[in-house]
Amino acid sequence: MDSTTIRSAIAKHEKEIAEITSKTLGRSEGSVRQQVRGLRRFVTLSLADVRELLAGKHANPSRLKQELARHIDSIMLFPEGDKRITYKGTWRLLGAGGSSGAEGQS
Repeated sequence: MDSTTIRSAIAKHEKEIAEITSKTLGRSEGSVRQQVRGLRRFVTLSLADVRELLAGKHANPSRLKQELARHIDSIMLFPEGDKRITYKGTWRLLGAGGSSGAEGQS
């Protein structure tokens, strides 16, 4: 290979790296950064809605059940002692499309 061919290949790969960096770290509409920002905003607003459904001025138990059914397949609670509960369940954090298993304790 001659040096012109090598320089051309290096320039091509550097351009590809710059495009990938822009897609992941950039501020454009389709970048990963913007997607994460949008997802964070969606989750925050959704949690506010759930709080309103649970304890808001116009709490609506039947609507709450419908909303939770969109995101939760099942929850199993396991009492451990006087004040501790362990739970396991299958949660669809993004609604009907995605799924995420979750475990925790309260």
